[in-house]
Amino acid sequence: MGQGTSALVAPPALASDRVALVVGVTGHRDLVTADEPALRDALRELLDDIAQSAQHTRVVVIAALRRGAGLLSAEVALDAGLAVIGCIAAPRETYERDFAAVDAPRLRAVLDRCSHVAVVAHDDADPDGESATGWYLAFHSHILVALWDGATPRTPGATARIVALRETGLASAHWASNAAAPHDPDPMPVFQIVTPRIGAERPADVGSVLRRYPRRFTGDRKAQASFDAALARLDRFNEDLAVTGDASDAAGLPGLTARTDRTANRLQRRALYQLRTLYGISLIAIAAQLGFGDKLGPEPVKIATLAAAFIAYRIARNADLENRYQDYRAVSEGMRVQIAWNAAGAGNEFVDPYYMRMQQSELQWIRMALRSAALVESLTPAVRDDRVALDWVREQWRYYHRAAGRDQRRARLYRRIGKVSQYVGLGAVFIVALLLLPPFRSLPGDAALSTKHWAASFAALVGAAAALFGSYADKRGYSANAKRYDRMFGVFDRALHQLHRLAGGGPGGQVQVVREVGREALVEQAEWLLARRDRPLRVLGR
Repeated sequence: MGQGTSALVAPPALASDRVALVVGVTGHRDLVTADEPALRDALRELLDDIAQSAQHTRVVVIAALRRGAGLLSAEVALDAGLAVIGCIAAPRETYERDFAAVDAPRLRAVLDRCSHVAVVAHDDADPDGESATGWYLAFHSHILVALWDGATPRTPGATARIVALRETGLASAHWASNAAAPHDPDPMPVFQIVTPRIGAERPADVGSVLRRYPRRFTGDRKAQASFDAALARLDRFNEDLAVTGDASDAAGLPGLTARTDRTANRLQRRALYQLRTLYGISLIAIAAQLGFGDKLGPEPVKIATLAAAFIAYRIARNADLENRYQDYRAVSEGMRVQIAWNAAGAGNEFVDPYYMRMQQSELQWIRMALRSAALVESLTPAVRDDRVALDWVREQWRYYHRAAGRDQRRARLYRRIGKVSQYVGLGAVFIVALLLLPPFRSLPGDAALSTKHWAASFAALVGAAAALFGSYADKRGYSANAKRYDRMFGVFDRALHQLHRLAGGGPGGQVQVVREVGREALVEQAEWLLARRDRPLRVLGR
């Protein structure tokens, strides 16, 4: 495999300019030597296939560096040019010393080439660190690859337990006691490479790949489709991020947050332009149907304006700009909470689990993105800085205060437009009624009909315009957003007062306040996002 020369290659960087697709690899320690070439080929082909499924997304591999499948998988990933996070259960010097002499050179070569080596803490109940490293793989990876024979003996081995943890998302007491964070992993795909082990019955189809998508609930038949959709959205996010790169971005999570904000702003501007264009074309189409285009030729004008409105609608729906920018807002908000928690010293608290399980189907890709970003950030020692956490609370306080007032004013404006439209429309109806009175019956027939037609058409057009303005205001959610912003302003106002009161009294209370307000912000953001998804762009009346 060219291991002697490839050790000279610099480790791939764990770049933070986008989020990674994280692939965890586990497997048997006692591989059959004769099967290793075939297993290497199968793993390399599978990693290539995963990378091709998300072409704008970097693949990062997490491997527990043990003899057998652990070392083999790390070597394959490194030779493929992928960044590898090596997982070990003790400091490097101790771990190398305890490794078997025959495998020690391979271990050192892999450790030198890893982008990062994660030393996973464990307790005396887990002397080899199997539970701790297994949980680390299961929690942080989006896809778990298992070089495994598929057998689950009466006393399950490490690989069988990791697969079960991954597929169920339910940790036993033994797992939980050695978890690196107080959260269970999500049930996510397991790609099994059928792998024999020494002394056990040889399975059929050695080296074949079995893709297992665990059910999220009883009777779930769309687990694979849901994961594929989440992966597609994750990849689209990275594609959009690439357009708004800036060399001046800070390193780590703050820089990624800034890039995500810029991307969301750019897409929001495009979405609003599309929405306003659609409503403008719709108003012109309504006017044409009412007869204002008669002088230009009634039928061609009516057909052309209807076609233009339909085309504008399809372009807006296919671009999906609204969902994209709203999703990215949620991602950036989650990243800001993660930064605040890290700065406050919240330790191993991750933001993504607070996008609740009932929201996983629609928001799973957001959980994936936040977990990936938090993983890369966690590899750098966190520096406690209470000012960062306090500044985040202040910024959110200011934002919600301004946003509540802004959307209240907009909601009032559109209500006034609706009222004025009603009065104008009633005035036009009054004119039509007036033309029916005897004094106006003496008008020439053509003039009377023309006047009545224009007045009636104008009344209908004003009514349609009022409906469109109302629809636009409802689509933007000004009234609902104003209430939401006002409630969240109250949450952050209380948090800000608590932080000022706790200043100088020790960090414990401040950490608790920042964690609590962060959790409220995350849950509220997820609920808002789902509510917005329930109001997609659609043709009026549908």
